[in-house]
Amino acid sequence: MNVVRNISVIMIGTMFALGVGCRTVTAEEVCLEKNTHFYLQGHTVGEEVEFRKETVVVLNDIGEVAEGILNEEAYLRPVGWQSIIQDYSYAAAYIDARPFFPRMASTGHQAVMMTFGHLPYKEKTKIVLDEDGYVLSGTVKDDVTIALVEERYGFVTLKGDNELVFYPDGKLKSGVLKEDTNLRPVGWRKRLTPDTSSAGYVMFRAGEDVVFDENGEVIVGTIKEALPTLTDKDGKMYLAGTKLSFTADGVTEMAKAVDIPKPLKMGFE
Repeated sequence: MNVVRNISVIMIGTMFALGVGCRTVTAEEVCLEKNTHFYLQGHTVGEEVEFRKETVVVLNDIGEVAEGILNEEAYLRPVGWQSIIQDYSYAAAYIDARPFFPRMASTGHQAVMMTFGHLPYKEKTKIVLDEDGYVLSGTVKDDVTIALVEERYGFVTLKGDNELVFYPDGKLKSGVLKEDTNLRPVGWRKRLTPDTSSAGYVMFRAGEDVVFDENGEVIVGTIKEALPTLTDKDGKMYLAGTKLSFTADGVTEMAKAVDIPKPLKMGFE
């Protein structure tokens, strides 16, 4: 595989002269000695993206990047771009309206920019692309609101400055919740009882990772409020702030359930 573009690379079984950065890599991987521009795999219009020095990029058989660590912010389409609700982002803009020189300062503000399904992926973070050039996983700069299930109503807002991951078919896989959100966990129907009004929803806490299955149901999340276990007989519950892993048969706990506190008895009762 030829990689031209006037770059210095170090291949299998070598290290940087400075003793930092890449170690051993495979035949499809290239260690970058300096910040380097590459084309991205799957794209039909060529636009180079800069990748960070002393890191590894994974290349396809024609030298396009399949995954690597960005050296600069890049606007790219995630594989689930059609489920993104907002189609804009904020970009820094600077205006200097003074009529005379010298101009020693400028006034900054944010301008709204149409993104057409693109998201800003942060510099110094890793992106992974599918074969068609859409981003499967990467750290987004801004908050993003996504339709959870295709052709059904319901949206989740995920925090910027965190990794956003999609399944290969474009469905949302994981991110960090921007706000407390009522979601249905896997196995939610087992929680339905004649006297419940929850409709199977559980409140999940903002600022925590959440992982969905391909039906938009929670596999892993941190509960906002105390949650009784599925077996009423054991008198147990999971405390607020507990991170839980849900299965079709119920909950696989990642923290132990505790006894449900009994109501306090007042002295005059």
